[in-house]
Amino acid sequence: MKNPVYGLEKPYLEQLSKELLIYTDNTFFDGFSNLVAQRKGEPSVVVGFAVSENAFLVSDILADGKVKISPLFAVSEALSGQRVLSPNGKQGILNAKENTVDFCTGGKEKTGKIVKVGDVLYLKPLMETVGDSYITNQPAWFLKQIFCDFLKTKNTKISVAFLRETKKGAYALGKNLPCEKAFFITCQKDLRQGVCFLKKEGDFVSPMDMKELPVAILEKEASLANTYYTASGCENVAGIGLCYEELPGGQYKIKKETVKELFTFLEQLSLTQ
Repeated sequence: MKNPVYGLEKPYLEQLSKELLIYTDNTFFDGFSNLVAQRKGEPSVVVGFAVSENAFLVSDILADGKVKISPLFAVSEALSGQRVLSPNGKQGILNAKENTVDFCTGGKEKTGKIVKVGDVLYLKPLMETVGDSYITNQPAWFLKQIFCDFLKTKNTKISVAFLRETKKGAYALGKNLPCEKAFFITCQKDLRQGVCFLKKEGDFVSPMDMKELPVAILEKEASLANTYYTASGCENVAGIGLCYEELPGGQYKIKKETVKELFTFLEQLSLTQ
């Protein structure tokens, strides 16, 4: 599993748990199959985010060899031309407008050796360094990558939760893993600051009583913090947004400085617990 897709997160997270085993004190699955990587015993601080991405279900193989797909959510035409991976790792090219993937075999019979109806395809994940920024095509996958590196290189009290699903996953985590403080991380377009607390008007998504990060007031909920709070995981919950810039071709640019700022905040936080 190269990256987690909607409904097929468990095999991916099982692979990830093995990868993180030597870097954590306790790595386990909660009752909802969220993956929790703990450090130094019981968690005082939890950082969580959803890991799943959209998937493409193979619904038909056309006479010309192209694969007809049924995406769970509408696919942006900006993704056309991106590489898509089959279950056995073969690459195809996505046509978002036509909802097809071309494995360039030239015929139905040859394509049938690569995929079959009912298979799940997914975008080939991308993370590159360009100057002072990271370039990715999947923000959720990007968050997974940087937090894996965080666990491997930083010895803190912070526990990291890789949520199998968005709101349901956060709610289940709140029931299964109470802590002193919980932060839910998301990538968000067009934030005024590079990294900031998220607050939604009219509903409870609240910043902590801290001054290390600014606060962004948003028109809609952009954090899982409210769900976790509702589940009574703890009384101190906040969402944190990491700003990205949308690029042509379904890619996103995230400045390295914002990632550094986020991790500096988390490291300082762990020292106060």
